[in-house]
Amino acid sequence: MFWKILSRLGIKRFLCDTCAYDYPGACDRPERPNAVDCPDYRPRY
Repeated sequence: MFWKILSRLGIKRFLCDTCAYDYPGACDRPERPNAVDCPDYRPRY
């Protein structure tokens, strides 16, 4: 619910916060850690 409200205000959630590859050495993309769109995104389990 919280993110729905923020997205309506134009604030986007960063994918890196919940990505399985969010640790040094695993992701070298320049968008990291503020990516809102990423083809390599995999959610943590």
